[in-house]
Amino acid sequence: MALLVVAAIGVASLAVQVVVLGSFSSLELQLTQRNAQRIQAAIQADAGALARAARDWAGWDATYDYMVSLDATYRRDNLDIASTYVNQRINAMVLMDPEGRRVYERAFDFSTGREAPLPAGLSAHLAPGSALLTHTTTEDAASGVLQSPSGVMMFSAQPVVTSRRAGPVRGTLIWVRYLDWAAIEELGDRTLLEVEGFHPDALDLPADVVTAGSLVHRESSVGSQTLSNDLIAGYALLSDIYGEPALVL
Repeated sequence: MALLVVAAIGVASLAVQVVVLGSFSSLELQLTQRNAQRIQAAIQADAGALARAARDWAGWDATYDYMVSLDATYRRDNLDIASTYVNQRINAMVLMDPEGRRVYERAFDFSTGREAPLPAGLSAHLAPGSALLTHTTTEDAASGVLQSPSGVMMFSAQPVVTSRRAGPVRGTLIWVRYLDWAAIEELGDRTLLEVEGFHPDALDLPADVVTAGSLVHRESSVGSQTLSNDLIAGYALLSDIYGEPALVL
Protein backbone atom coordinates (compact mmCIF):
# COMPACT_ATOMS: atom_id res chain seq x y z
CA MET A 1 0.00 0.00 0.00
CA ALA A 2 2.82 2.39 0.92
CA LEU A 3 4.54 1.66 -2.39
CA LEU A 4 1.32 2.45 -4.26
CA VAL A 5 0.96 5.77 -2.42
CA VAL A 6 4.57 6.71 -3.18
CA ALA A 7 4.08 5.77 -6.82
CA ALA A 8 0.88 7.80 -7.03
CA ILE A 9 2.59 10.83 -5.50
CA GLY A 10 5.47 10.43 -7.97
CA VAL A 11 3.11 10.32 -10.95
CA ALA A 12 1.15 13.32 -9.66
CA SER A 13 4.38 15.27 -9.12
CA LEU A 14 5.52 14.52 -12.67
CA ALA A 15 2.15 15.59 -14.05
CA VAL A 16 2.28 18.88 -12.12
CA GLN A 17 5.84 19.48 -13.34
CA VAL A 18 4.83 18.91 -16.97
CA VAL A 19 1.83 21.24 -16.65
CA VAL A 20 3.84 23.97 -14.88
CA LEU A 21 6.77 23.82 -17.32
CA GLY A 22 4.39 23.80 -20.26
CA SER A 23 2.63 26.86 -18.87
CA PHE A 24 5.95 28.69 -18.41
CA SER A 25 6.98 27.82 -21.97
CA SER A 26 3.70 29.14 -23.34
CA LEU A 27 4.04 32.30 -21.24
CA GLU A 28 7.61 32.90 -22.45
CA LEU A 29 6.51 32.55 -26.08
CA GLN A 30 3.76 35.08 -25.48
CA LEU A 31 6.16 37.51 -23.78
CA THR A 32 8.65 37.15 -26.62
CA GLN A 33 5.93 37.83 -29.17
CA ARG A 34 4.94 40.89 -27.17
CA ASN A 35 8.55 42.09 -27.36
CA ALA A 36 8.40 41.68 -31.14
CA GLN A 37 5.31 43.88 -31.07
CA ARG A 38 7.29 46.45 -29.05
CA ILE A 39 9.90 46.58 -31.81
CA GLN A 40 7.19 46.97 -34.42
CA ALA A 41 5.52 49.74 -32.40
CA ALA A 42 8.85 51.56 -31.98
CA ILE A 43 9.39 51.58 -35.76
CA GLN A 44 5.82 52.78 -36.33
CA ALA A 45 6.44 55.58 -33.83
CA ASP A 46 9.61 56.58 -35.70
CA ALA A 47 7.72 56.56 -39.01
CA GLY A 48 4.99 58.71 -37.50
CA ALA A 49 7.50 61.23 -36.14
CA LEU A 50 9.26 61.41 -39.52
CA ALA A 51 5.93 61.99 -41.28
CA ARG A 52 4.89 64.75 -38.87
CA ALA A 53 8.21 66.60 -39.25
CA ALA A 54 8.14 66.28 -43.06
CA ARG A 55 4.53 67.48 -43.08
CA ASP A 56 5.56 70.62 -41.18
CA TRP A 57 8.32 71.38 -43.69
CA ALA A 58 6.11 70.69 -46.70
CA GLY A 59 3.24 72.73 -45.26
CA TRP A 60 5.28 75.91 -44.80
CA ASP A 61 4.89 79.13 -46.76
CA ALA A 62 8.66 79.41 -47.23
CA THR A 63 8.82 75.95 -48.86
CA TYR A 64 5.70 76.71 -50.90
CA ASP A 65 7.28 79.90 -52.24
CA TYR A 66 10.59 78.18 -52.97
CA MET A 67 8.91 75.77 -55.40
CA VAL A 68 8.30 78.79 -57.65
CA SER A 69 11.04 81.28 -56.73
CA LEU A 70 13.94 78.84 -56.17
CA ASP A 71 15.17 81.45 -53.71
CA ALA A 72 18.86 80.97 -52.95
CA THR A 73 18.51 82.25 -49.39
CA TYR A 74 15.86 79.66 -48.50
CA ARG A 75 18.02 76.97 -50.05
CA ARG A 76 21.15 78.07 -48.19
CA ASP A 77 19.43 78.47 -44.81
CA ASN A 78 17.25 75.34 -44.90
CA LEU A 79 18.15 72.78 -47.54
CA ASP A 80 21.92 72.94 -47.79
CA ILE A 81 22.89 73.05 -44.13
CA ALA A 82 24.02 69.88 -42.39
CA SER A 83 22.00 70.59 -39.24
CA THR A 84 18.75 69.98 -41.12
CA TYR A 85 19.77 66.39 -41.85
CA VAL A 86 21.33 65.77 -38.46
CA ASN A 87 18.44 67.22 -36.45
CA GLN A 88 15.77 65.42 -38.48
CA ARG A 89 17.90 62.25 -38.82
CA ILE A 90 17.32 61.99 -42.56
CA ASN A 91 19.63 60.59 -45.22
CA ALA A 92 18.06 62.25 -48.25
CA MET A 93 15.71 65.05 -49.23
CA VAL A 94 14.06 65.53 -52.61
CA LEU A 95 11.67 68.26 -53.76
CA MET A 96 9.68 67.56 -56.93
CA ASP A 97 7.29 69.81 -58.82
CA PRO A 98 3.82 68.68 -59.98
CA GLU A 99 5.23 67.69 -63.39
CA GLY A 100 7.67 65.27 -61.79
CA ARG A 101 10.78 67.41 -62.22
CA ARG A 102 13.33 67.56 -59.41
CA VAL A 103 13.58 71.02 -57.93
CA TYR A 104 16.12 69.99 -55.29
CA GLU A 105 17.89 66.84 -54.13
CA ARG A 106 20.58 66.08 -51.59
CA ALA A 107 21.81 63.08 -49.62
CA PHE A 108 23.65 63.17 -46.33
CA ASP A 109 25.02 60.74 -43.77
CA PHE A 110 23.65 62.31 -40.59
CA SER A 111 25.66 59.93 -38.39
CA THR A 112 29.02 61.09 -39.80
CA GLY A 113 28.04 64.59 -40.90
CA ARG A 114 29.24 64.03 -44.46
CA GLU A 115 27.76 64.42 -47.93
CA ALA A 116 26.59 61.15 -49.48
CA PRO A 117 25.23 59.95 -52.82
CA LEU A 118 21.47 59.81 -53.33
CA PRO A 119 20.18 56.31 -52.38
CA ALA A 120 20.52 53.94 -55.32
CA GLY A 121 17.15 52.98 -56.68
CA LEU A 122 15.28 55.91 -55.12
CA SER A 123 14.60 57.34 -58.58
CA ALA A 124 12.58 54.25 -59.46
CA HIS A 125 10.05 55.24 -56.79
CA LEU A 126 9.82 58.81 -58.10
CA ALA A 127 8.60 58.15 -61.63
CA PRO A 128 5.50 59.99 -62.88
CA GLY A 129 2.36 58.40 -61.44
CA SER A 130 4.20 57.04 -58.40
CA ALA A 131 2.18 56.65 -55.20
CA LEU A 132 4.74 58.95 -53.55
CA LEU A 133 3.92 61.82 -55.92
CA THR A 134 0.14 61.53 -56.21
CA HIS A 135 -1.83 64.04 -54.13
CA THR A 136 -5.57 64.30 -54.76
CA THR A 137 -5.95 66.65 -51.77
CA THR A 138 -3.67 68.87 -49.68
CA GLU A 139 -3.61 66.13 -47.00
CA ASP A 140 -2.88 63.23 -49.36
CA ALA A 141 0.56 61.94 -48.26
CA ALA A 142 2.46 58.66 -48.39
CA SER A 143 4.71 57.26 -45.67
CA GLY A 144 6.20 53.86 -44.92
CA VAL A 145 9.05 51.64 -46.09
CA LEU A 146 10.84 51.41 -49.44
CA GLN A 147 13.30 48.84 -50.77
CA SER A 148 16.28 49.71 -52.95
CA PRO A 149 19.76 48.40 -53.81
CA SER A 150 21.00 50.73 -51.06
CA GLY A 151 18.91 48.88 -48.49
CA VAL A 152 15.61 49.32 -46.71
CA MET A 153 14.50 52.91 -46.17
CA MET A 154 11.83 54.65 -44.13
CA PHE A 155 10.28 57.56 -46.03
CA SER A 156 7.63 60.25 -45.97
CA ALA A 157 6.32 61.99 -49.09
CA GLN A 158 4.26 65.09 -48.29
CA PRO A 159 2.39 67.55 -50.55
CA VAL A 160 3.92 71.03 -50.66
CA VAL A 161 1.18 73.43 -49.54
CA THR A 162 0.86 76.70 -47.62
CA SER A 163 1.15 77.02 -43.85
CA ARG A 164 -2.66 77.02 -43.76
CA ARG A 165 -2.70 73.67 -45.62
CA ALA A 166 -4.12 75.38 -48.71
CA GLY A 167 -3.32 74.59 -52.32
CA PRO A 168 -2.93 74.21 -55.12
CA VAL A 169 -0.29 71.56 -54.36
CA ARG A 170 3.06 72.75 -55.73
CA GLY A 171 4.83 69.42 -55.60
CA THR A 172 6.18 66.86 -53.16
CA LEU A 173 8.73 66.87 -50.35
CA ILE A 174 10.35 63.46 -49.82
CA TRP A 175 12.42 62.61 -46.74
CA VAL A 176 14.33 59.33 -46.49
CA ARG A 177 16.00 57.58 -43.55
CA TYR A 178 17.90 54.29 -43.87
CA LEU A 179 16.82 51.33 -41.76
CA ASP A 180 20.39 50.02 -41.68
CA TRP A 181 22.31 48.10 -39.00
CA ALA A 182 23.00 51.30 -37.04
CA ALA A 183 19.30 52.19 -36.97
CA ILE A 184 18.39 48.66 -35.88
CA GLU A 185 21.05 48.69 -33.17
CA GLU A 186 19.70 52.02 -31.91
CA LEU A 187 16.22 50.50 -31.92
CA GLY A 188 17.48 47.69 -29.69
CA ASP A 189 19.10 50.17 -27.32
CA ARG A 190 15.84 52.10 -26.97
CA THR A 191 13.70 49.02 -26.36
CA LEU A 192 16.34 47.19 -24.26
CA LEU A 193 16.08 44.20 -26.60
CA GLU A 194 18.63 42.36 -28.72
CA VAL A 195 17.53 43.04 -32.30
CA GLU A 196 18.81 41.92 -35.69
CA GLY A 197 17.47 42.66 -39.16
CA PHE A 198 17.30 40.39 -42.21
CA HIS A 199 16.00 40.84 -45.74
CA PRO A 200 13.45 38.06 -46.39
CA ASP A 201 15.03 37.21 -49.78
CA ALA A 202 18.66 37.07 -48.58
CA LEU A 203 20.50 33.88 -49.52
CA ASP A 204 22.29 33.48 -46.18
CA LEU A 205 19.34 33.70 -43.79
CA PRO A 206 19.71 31.86 -40.46
CA ALA A 207 17.63 28.69 -40.34
CA ASP A 208 15.26 30.07 -37.70
CA VAL A 209 14.55 33.19 -39.79
CA VAL A 210 13.68 30.96 -42.74
CA THR A 211 11.17 28.99 -40.65
CA ALA A 212 9.88 32.26 -39.19
CA GLY A 213 8.35 32.91 -42.60
CA SER A 214 5.46 30.66 -41.67
CA LEU A 215 4.99 32.58 -38.40
CA VAL A 216 4.90 36.12 -39.78
CA HIS A 217 2.93 37.28 -42.80
CA ARG A 218 0.81 40.23 -43.82
CA GLU A 219 -2.18 39.26 -41.67
CA SER A 220 -0.16 38.50 -38.53
CA SER A 221 3.18 40.27 -38.75
CA VAL A 222 4.66 39.07 -35.43
CA GLY A 223 5.50 35.61 -34.11
CA SER A 224 7.82 33.66 -31.82
CA GLN A 225 9.38 30.21 -31.57
CA THR A 226 11.55 28.19 -29.20
CA LEU A 227 15.05 27.62 -30.60
CA SER A 228 16.54 25.64 -27.70
CA ASN A 229 16.13 25.03 -23.97
CA ASP A 230 17.76 28.42 -23.38
CA LEU A 231 16.59 30.56 -26.27
CA ILE A 232 13.33 31.90 -27.65
CA ALA A 233 13.20 34.27 -30.63
CA GLY A 234 10.50 36.76 -31.61
CA TYR A 235 10.00 38.07 -35.13
CA ALA A 236 8.40 41.18 -36.60
CA LEU A 237 7.83 41.60 -40.35
CA LEU A 238 7.95 45.00 -42.03
CA SER A 239 6.31 45.30 -45.45
CA ASP A 240 7.04 48.08 -47.93
CA ILE A 241 4.53 50.56 -49.31
CA TYR A 242 3.64 48.09 -52.06
CA GLY A 243 2.81 45.34 -49.58
CA GLU A 244 5.95 43.28 -50.22
CA PRO A 245 8.04 41.85 -47.32
CA ALA A 246 10.97 44.21 -46.75
CA LEU A 247 12.61 43.36 -43.42
CA VAL A 248 12.39 40.70 -40.71
CA LEU A 249 13.42 41.91 -37.25
